[in-house]
Amino acid sequence: MSINISSGSLLGGAVKFCTLGVFVLVIGAGNLQAAESLPPAATRKVDYQKDIQPLVENRCYECHGPKKQKSGLRLDRKVSVFQGGDSGKPALLSGKSAESLLIQKLVSTDPEEMMPPKGEKLTAVQIGLLRAWIDQGAVWPDDAATQKPHWAYVKPVRPALPKTKNTSWPRNPIDNFILSRLEKEKLAPSPEADRAVWLRRVSLDLTGLPPTLAEVDAFLADQSKDAYEKAVDRLLASSSYGERWTRPWLDLARYADTQGYEKDNRRTIWPYRDWVIRSFNANMPFDQFTIEQIAGDLLPNATQDQKTATGFHRNTMTNTEGGTDDEEFRYEAMVDRVNTTFSVWMGTTMACAQCHNHKYDPFATKEYYQVMAFLNHTQDADNDDERPTMKVFAPGQREQLEKLRGVQGEAEKKMNDFVTTPEFVKAESDWEKRAAAAPKWEPLEVAEMKSEAGSTLTKTAGSDILASGTAPAQDTYIVTAKTKLAGITAFRLEALTDDSLPKKGPGRSAEGNIILTGFKVTANGQSVALKNPTADFQQEGYPVAAALDNDPETGWAWAPQFGKPHQATFPVGAPVGDGNETTLVFRLEQQNKKWGQHVLGKFHLVATTNADPNVNLSVPGEMAAILAVAPDKRDDKQKTKL
Repeated sequence: MSINISSGSLLGGAVKFCTLGVFVLVIGAGNLQAAESLPPAATRKVDYQKDIQPLVENRCYECHGPKKQKSGLRLDRKVSVFQGGDSGKPALLSGKSAESLLIQKLVSTDPEEMMPPKGEKLTAVQIGLLRAWIDQGAVWPDDAATQKPHWAYVKPVRPALPKTKNTSWPRNPIDNFILSRLEKEKLAPSPEADRAVWLRRVSLDLTGLPPTLAEVDAFLADQSKDAYEKAVDRLLASSSYGERWTRPWLDLARYADTQGYEKDNRRTIWPYRDWVIRSFNANMPFDQFTIEQIAGDLLPNATQDQKTATGFHRNTMTNTEGGTDDEEFRYEAMVDRVNTTFSVWMGTTMACAQCHNHKYDPFATKEYYQVMAFLNHTQDADNDDERPTMKVFAPGQREQLEKLRGVQGEAEKKMNDFVTTPEFVKAESDWEKRAAAAPKWEPLEVAEMKSEAGSTLTKTAGSDILASGTAPAQDTYIVTAKTKLAGITAFRLEALTDDSLPKKGPGRSAEGNIILTGFKVTANGQSVALKNPTADFQQEGYPVAAALDNDPETGWAWAPQFGKPHQATFPVGAPVGDGNETTLVFRLEQQNKKWGQHVLGKFHLVATTNADPNVNLSVPGEMAAILAVAPDKRDDKQKTKL
C-alpha cells in the first residue's frame, strides 16, 4: 500500500501526518489497517439504493447529510463523496475499499478518528457491504451507464405469464398471476361464486350500487355464452358508472362544495364535478381529459365544457378569515396547484423542491418555479366571492336566454313608445301625487347604545350607529332614544353601507349579510306591540316577519343583495307617544348560531306618525329624491331615471 504524504517532518520516524479528503488521519505504527485485517467484503452484488443508501442515511446523515455537513462532506451527494469536502480530496477510492479513508475511519479504534463518533459502530457485515460496493465500482444511481435508474422512471414492461400446474383454471392472463401465487403458497382457488353473487360484486365495483331484483332475474335467465360480458357492458353504459369512478378522481382534484379554512363558506363548482362524470361516462381519451383540465380555456374557440374543465385548478381553498392577506393565500393556491399537478399527473412529489433541490427525485428548485410560472397568471386572488366566475348553462338554456332577451327588447321598445302617450303621462302624474303623500320619517335622538357581545358602537353622522372591533358570532344591540313625536305608527330600521365593512356591508359577515332574529321596542318601560312588518327585500327562507317570532334560529336577512342599504318597517299595534318626551329602548337581536358574524354593521332608527307607514315602501331612496324635485325643475338624467 502506498500513501502520498505531503512534505513535512517525521517525528522520530514513528508518526506521519497527512490529510485525506475531509478527515485528518493520524498514521502511526500499526494504525493504518491492512486489507487482510479489515472485515471481508461481501461476495454478492451490492445495490446502492437497497443496501448502501439506507445504511449511510441511518448512521452517517446526522453529521454528513442534507441538514449538517461537518468538514463540508455530504454523503448523500455523489460529487461530495468523490471530490471530498472542504479539502477537495475523496473520501473513498472507487475499486479500492481497503485504501478508502471512509473504510479506515469506520474500523479505527482511535476515539479521535473513529466513525461514527458516537453510538454503535457498524458491524462487520455492514462494513463488508460498503467494501463490496466500493470494490465493485462504487456505482451511484445517477450513473446511467452502469446503474439502472430509479424504478419510478423506468418504462413498465409487460411481464411474461407465469406458468402454472393447473392449466385449466385460468380464464384470462390475470388469472395466471393469481393462480401462480396460490400454488406457491400451496393454496387452491376458491370455488366459483354463484352467478347472483358475481352480479352483486361487479355491480358494486362498477357503479357502487347493488343490482335490482329485476336485473338479477334477467341475468340468471340469460344462459348465453356472453351473458357476463353483456352484464358488464350494461353497467359500463350506466350513468352510475361515471358517478362511482369519478369519486377517486375528485379526491385527487381536492373537489369540495365549500371553500375550506376557517369559515368554509359554500362554493358553487358542481358543474366541474358533472363534467368529470360526463367525461368518464363518455370514455374521453386521457390525453384530452388532461389537456382540458389543465388548459381548456386556452384551446381555440374553447367551449363552455372545456372552460368548465379547468375547475380542476379552481378547487384550491379560499381563506376568508378576518385579517388574512389575499396575496399570501393566492400564493398558497399557486403552490397547491404545482404540487397537485405533479402528484396527480406525474405520480411523483414536487413539494420538496419548493425550498431546495429534491433529495431523491431529479427536480431542482429552479424547475419548481418554472412550473409555477405557467400557473401564476390567473385572475383569482383568494377572493371570498370566488372571482372570476362564469355562468354555466344547461343544454338549451342559452338558446332560451337569447329568446327571452329578444322578447325583453321588444317589450322595452313598446314601453319606450308608450311613455309618450297621453295615457302614460296622466298615469305618471297620478303616481307622483300618490308618492308625494308618502310619510315623513323622523330620526330618533340616540341617548345610549351598547353591545352585549362587546362590539364597539359609535354614533357617526346624525343618528347613524357604526359597529367596529372584532365581529362576534352573535350579538344584541340595545339602543336608547328620545323623541317628542305624538302618535307614532311605525318604526323603521335602516341598514346602511360603509367602507369599513366587508363588501361595504351593511352586515359584518364576510359577504355583508345579517340575520335579525329579534326586533323589540319599549316606550317608557312598557313593551310596544309590533305587527305586519315589511322590508324592501328579504332573503328566501329569512322573511322580516321572523324577526318577531321569538325564535333565535330564524330572522330577517337579505342575501344575495349585498353592498346596498336595506330597510325594514315595523308598524305598531297602538300609537306611541303623546307629544311629551318618550324614552324608547330598542333591542336588535342577532342570535342565529348557524351563521356566525351575521350582525349589523351600520344602521339608524327612524319613526313616522303617518297613518299608512308602508305607502312608499316600493319607492327607492334615489327615486324619492327625484320626486322631491318639481317636475319642471328636473334635469334630463332625473327624467330618464324616473
